[in-house]
Amino acid sequence: MYPNFLIQQYSIDAEVDFGQGIKTQMKTGTQQGCKTSPHLFDAVVHSYLKDKGLFTEFADCQINAIHDDMIFRAPIRRAIPLFRRLVQLFAEIGLSVNEDKTQVLFRGNIARIEEVEGLEGIKEITSNITGDGMVFGGIPFGNDRFISDYVISKVVEYEDLSNRMLANSTGRNVGSIFSIVRFCLSAKWPYLMRSISSHIWDTEYQGSTLGKYIDSVTLNTILRHMDITQYRQELSDSELDSLHIRMGLKLKNGGLGIHSVTDYCDSAMLGMWATNAQDILSLLGPLSDTEKDSLQHSRSITHISDTARTMKTRFAEDNAFTPAQAMDIGLRSGKLSTMELLTMLTKHAATDNDDNRKLKGGKHQGKLRSALNLYIANRYADSIVRPDAGVAARKCNPYLRAFIAQRSLTANRWLNRIHRDKRARLLTDADVKIAFWITAGINLIVVDRKCSRCKMDPVNWFEHGQVCKKSRKRRQDDNQVKYFARSWALHKSIQILMNECLAKIPDVNVTEQNPKFLDTFLANPENPPPPSKDSDNSDDQNHVDEEMEPRIHRGRVVADGTLMEDKRLKSDIKIITTFEEQPVPILIDITVATTHAVSHHPHTIKGTNGDIYASKLADYGAHLKDKKHAHYLHDGNAIGFAFDSMGGISKPAKDLIDHLYARGEQEKRRRWDSETMRVALKKEFLDRLSMVLCIHRVYDFKFLGIPNMRAQGAQLAHPPHRTLRH
Repeated sequence: MYPNFLIQQYSIDAEVDFGQGIKTQMKTGTQQGCKTSPHLFDAVVHSYLKDKGLFTEFADCQINAIHDDMIFRAPIRRAIPLFRRLVQLFAEIGLSVNEDKTQVLFRGNIARIEEVEGLEGIKEITSNITGDGMVFGGIPFGNDRFISDYVISKVVEYEDLSNRMLANSTGRNVGSIFSIVRFCLSAKWPYLMRSISSHIWDTEYQGSTLGKYIDSVTLNTILRHMDITQYRQELSDSELDSLHIRMGLKLKNGGLGIHSVTDYCDSAMLGMWATNAQDILSLLGPLSDTEKDSLQHSRSITHISDTARTMKTRFAEDNAFTPAQAMDIGLRSGKLSTMELLTMLTKHAATDNDDNRKLKGGKHQGKLRSALNLYIANRYADSIVRPDAGVAARKCNPYLRAFIAQRSLTANRWLNRIHRDKRARLLTDADVKIAFWITAGINLIVVDRKCSRCKMDPVNWFEHGQVCKKSRKRRQDDNQVKYFARSWALHKSIQILMNECLAKIPDVNVTEQNPKFLDTFLANPENPPPPSKDSDNSDDQNHVDEEMEPRIHRGRVVADGTLMEDKRLKSDIKIITTFEEQPVPILIDITVATTHAVSHHPHTIKGTNGDIYASKLADYGAHLKDKKHAHYLHDGNAIGFAFDSMGGISKPAKDLIDHLYARGEQEKRRRWDSETMRVALKKEFLDRLSMVLCIHRVYDFKFLGIPNMRAQGAQLAHPPHRTLRH
């Protein structure tokens, strides 16, 4: 595949030798936008300069390049000779130096620079000489004023880009705008966050700080077409603060997955320094004891140490993480734990050779960001209801229940598809807005009031949509109105999705819908299944699993009017996997538990092993299925594919997904077309699964009744439109 790709990309009239016998002809260069183009350029230029002895001849100089940008640091007497040698070598391969972009950083009296021995005639090379700083590879370095001015210029560009995008869009583009902000606009900042310390981001700007102002522009861009005033008054200050926090949280931590500067600039900078400290310090050359002491007490090194110390103190708090979370992020475990990493950085920013040698090349930025993201998510949950407030207060708060349930693999992944057309994402433009506000934990009816459907008074609109018994209704053949549960349609939607997605997996065959357990597995003689109930007694609701079957009236299924003639236990889907030694039948039994149902409250606020930041409702649903499956000898191949209504996923469901989408062992590789295809199919399934759960949460509130301030007038007096506070 790789040789074919290279030949296809570059097969034009000039010979290019890629090594290992791979040769082809090329005439006009690489294709526009091809990822290999800059790497080929780097390889050719570096090889030529090396062959001409540049790096040997100027071994006392530091030469760095990023594609067609080059920077060098040299002793004064060597700077001009090195520059002229570079110009000569580049000319030999058809390249020239852009004099307008050539810049000199000189820490001295610039007016008298040509009087310095070795720099005579430097103004003939360029008049662009500065003592403040310069930008290389998009990164500013120099004094604080220069760096902050550069960041401000980028903020102005960012805000202008945001305003132009909003001016050329409407409410019909709400999903596309969210994805553009998430994946494109806000993604511009981590590059700078890695190289600029937090005191720059804390610089005052427009009545706020640079970091907060950037985050405010990001959030304002998203919210403009989400238009909260369509449903209610403007967001309160506390709701805005909540949105700022959730904006920066990862999807799996209950957030929106958007880059936030204020909360994460420190982890980005610390991670970059830890990974590159040895390389950066080596550029300084051998240091005397006095020079090393001066370096360790410099402002930059002191700032890194203080920032690491602050973060370490936060992570060391008693309730910072649960034991399971601490294990997941390697807080005090692993080859190099998070706390050990921060301890090294507190010691003069790991300038000790032994420390920076251990840190070199590690993925420290990702480790610190993951730990900080988890820490902030925990503190956000504590801000909703304090951990010491008691079980009653925690389980009675719908916003806490929803947020904890959203901290899962699948809950908020629907945001990955928000930019798709309404057929692919299942949501209309109006539905996207409702789904967003539900996901963000914002109530669209701010005052508890009487439900017009079930007459319960008062109700919290945010939670009542899932539990109202009379919001869904259907007229029967006999003209009677009957009410049905949310579970039936949701259950069928997941089943249809699984049929489609599982059929794309190699060595997995979907063989049957709604198969009986006894047709696949033998009854357990030690725990036989209960006798089937006669269909004439179908008004007895004790046998009905609400999340599996619809409501029944006089022997008829209310939801779709079909008859239930057989009461024996059934699953939803039967598959046969053939990637092991023998074909293995697996029965998948889908269930979705309602997060806001009163009977489920105790399972939503405390997860496995007492984890107060995780929900075990989905696992509880799987446990109930396992109790039914225990009547059969299934050898672990009857799966309770369980979720909660906010998108939480059970461990058995997650394990099954991982099993079906596995790469395969070395000696038993699965028949995937490519690793990229395997990963893409798994992501597509998880994203679409999250989308199905999301659309049914939207249905909950559409059945209950969506407020419309334009049609009904204001719910409450609200101020005129205002920009978000910073």
